[in-house]
Amino acid sequence: GKIAEIAETKNLPFVLLPTSIQPRAALGNFLGFILGLLGLMDILPEGKSILDTFIKQAELHIPKFEEGSSVFNDFLQIANDYDFFNVWGLILVGLGLILGGFTRIATLGGIILLTFYYVSHPPFLNLEYALPGEGSYLIVNKTLIELVTLWVLYLFPTGSQIGLDRFLFRIKNA
Repeated sequence: GKIAEIAETKNLPFVLLPTSIQPRAALGNFLGFILGLLGLMDILPEGKSILDTFIKQAELHIPKFEEGSSVFNDFLQIANDYDFFNVWGLILVGLGLILGGFTRIATLGGIILLTFYYVSHPPFLNLEYALPGEGSYLIVNKTLIELVTLWVLYLFPTGSQIGLDRFLFRIKNA
């Protein structure tokens, strides 16, 4: 937003990172950019070639739309709508699980979200069209482990023992 505008008006170089990826997936972008800057300052001799590679890779992932294109604006609107539901889904699932309130609904919501995350970024070897992974997994990654953990919580509802569900359902049953 504002920093990009300032950089453009002052003719400063900048790299615009995609907003559709999670911060932990953007770590490679930041690292490549920092190594490139160190190369430009002659601190790291290989930095210039790293920056060139980083820029080539980044250009592959930038969508090519004409300025003012209605398709691009429609895409951004849909992406913002889904991002809104994703953020609030995460907040509500997290609150439900931390406080132990409505744990069955919260675990089902978490299972649905984690299923979407797993299917959208499967951890298969040699998968080149997806975002960079966090390691080399065959099938099981941390998302799948979290999904199975929520499934266990759904099967054994502990919220009625420790959380707010204990008070909610006692009042409801009384």
